[in-house]
Formats: sequence, C-alpha cells, structure tokens
Amino acid sequence: MRFLKTLTRWIYDRPLEEGTIVANTYQIKKLIGMGSYGIAYLSFDLPENRLCVIKQLRPSKALFKRERKRFATEVELMKRLRHPLMPRYLGDFPFKGHSFYAMTYIEGENLEELLFSKKERFNEKEALMLVRDIAEIVNYLHSQHIFHSDLRIPNIVVTKDQVYLIDFGLAIHQSNNAQTEDDLKLRQDDYYDLGDLLLFLLYSDYTQKSKKALPWTEELVLRVETKVLLKRLLGIEEQFVNGQQVQQAIHRAIRQQK
Repeated sequence: MRFLKTLTRWIYDRPLEEGTIVANTYQIKKLIGMGSYGIAYLSFDLPENRLCVIKQLRPSKALFKRERKRFATEVELMKRLRHPLMPRYLGDFPFKGHSFYAMTYIEGENLEELLFSKKERFNEKEALMLVRDIAEIVNYLHSQHIFHSDLRIPNIVVTKDQVYLIDFGLAIHQSNNAQTEDDLKLRQDDYYDLGDLLLFLLYSDYTQKSKKALPWTEELVLRVETKVLLKRLLGIEEQFVNGQQVQQAIHRAIRQQK
C-alpha cells in the first residue's frame, strides 16, 4: 500500500520545473516544500515585479472531491485573513487543469530549520516571548472563529524582528458565531499546540544529564509561572478558557524571568 501511494505521488505530483511561467503571471523560482496535500513554490509575480508564493493542490489529491473541497475552503479562508503577521491572499487560478492560489512571500527563516539545522537555542525568556507573539496571532484567528489546527515549528517563520504564522491548510473556520463544544475543542487543540511549541523551544537549551528518559517536569528547570503555563496549555491542569487568560499567564511567566 505504501509503495502504491509513493508510485501515485511520483506519477501525479511531480513539481513544476524552475522557470515555468504559471498562468502568464508567476515564474517558478524554486520548490519550497511538498506537504501532505499541497505543493508550494517561491515564485516571481511578473506584472507586480515581486516575489510571492504559489500553492498548488497535489494532482494526486485533486482526484478526490473531498480534497478539492478542502483546498477551496483554504482559499476562502485565506481571503478572510487580514493580519500583518500572516501571508496575504493575492488570488487563485487554474493552470493546465490544476488548482493554485498565490500569497505574499515572507522572507525569513523557518523555526524548524533554526532549531534542527542551525542548532539555535532559546532560553526560557526567549521561548516565552516567541510563544507570546504566536499566541497573539492565534487570538486574532479565534476572534474570527478560525482555528489553525497545525501550530507546529515548520509553520512559523522568524525574521529579524517579527514572528509569522503560515500554512493554513488544516485551518478550520466555524461559521456559527455562537460558541459550541466544537469551538471549545478546537480552541483547546490550538492551546495544546502552543504548549508543545513552548516545550520544543525550551528543550533547545537543555543538556541531557541522565541516560534515563524523564518527563519534562523533571528534566527542565523552569520558574513556577512557566510550569503553570505549560501545564494549563497541555491540559495537565485546569485549561485556559480564552486567549486573554493565555496572554495573562504568558506575561506573568515573562515577568518572573530575570
């Protein structure tokens, strides 16, 4: 089964070659990444004389109605987003029977690359400040009844003075303004991801002292407010109800740093 999936992707999902002109507008500069259902390219917007990103629905996924609908939902969601720390929607279009949309390019370094390739380390205060910035973006999304559902380190871009959130392929927009059980669960899922992100950053500055694997509560030496924040984000202790509570807890933890 895995071989068949790999063969299908190889047959259907070959990336466009560098230099390809898409829809008489975008010139492919390089492949940025191939996700589970999308292919992203750094491109040059010829009429506007600027770099941008175009995303293509994987041709193998386009064979299925559910995936086509999911991609269309992502496009509609991107149209709604108006935040300086997120990519901005530029347009959607077909090309040779395939579905694409374009968005602004954010020039920076992927957090995953910083942690694993460049071995960058974040101390407790730096980790908290980065998560504070992401939490502010998440609060904006939640205010629009949008839940990112994929707050992982590959989806965070860091520049000299800002942190950006990208990739809304798994995001969910709840059209009903009334808060439902689904909303609460989706909200808690994003908060859990924030906690997971914070742990990733904190472990970047951790040196293992024992061969025995221990839980983070025993391995990491953290100030009290940071531990409380993590436990609540991860659902170990009473969960946060809203973004204001999350922000207040993060600020308390930052104030406790030297």
